[in-house]
Amino acid sequence: MTFDHINNSIPVAKQGRLLGQLNRQHNRQRQQSMLMRSIQNIEQSKSI
Repeated sequence: MTFDHINNSIPVAKQGRLLGQLNRQHNRQRQQSMLMRSIQNIEQSKSI
């Protein structure tokens, strides 16, 4: 089953919603990892 076949079987509106959900999840994960990195940087600069 190809990607095109999957795309054709899912209504466009539903597809947009799914993509939106994926993007939100991805953004949240990226924000969390950025936050963790900045916290680590702060901890490191404190210990010097």
